[in-house]
Amino acid sequence: MRAGPSDFVPWLGYRPGRSGASPYPYGLGNLDITQPDQVGGADITHLRPHRGVAYRVAARDGFTRRVWAWELSNTRDATFGGAALKQALASGRRPAIFHADPGAQWTSEAFTEVLTDAGIAIRLDGGAVQSTPSGSNGCGGR
Repeated sequence: MRAGPSDFVPWLGYRPGRSGASPYPYGLGNLDITQPDQVGGADITHLRPHRGVAYRVAARDGFTRRVWAWELSNTRDATFGGAALKQALASGRRPAIFHADPGAQWTSEAFTEVLTDAGIAIRLDGGAVQSTPSGSNGCGGR
């Protein structure tokens, strides 16, 4: 099975030259994703339980789409994405590239520091970066 960048994140559309463009290289370009642990990714899902709101973040493999780790939270702060990533790394996952949209959770120091310390290349796409200080509410929007 071969997966390309559009299979991994088909809904994202990068527009170069926008104000606040990402400090990290654009996405995956024409990279063919041909093996597990080549590219990792993360995304947040908004859940609506009986009362209130919940968010689930999942770190997953770009080739197999297998979820490596996930976390639940009642806020979209910058730390809970990092917690799922740390779980994935602790289980032995070390993708060469980590790909996500440029939301505040993925551009925060709390998240990017985990990746850079592990020697994992960061690739973001989908528009302008919405950076927040570590630990702040990362409700960066779409």
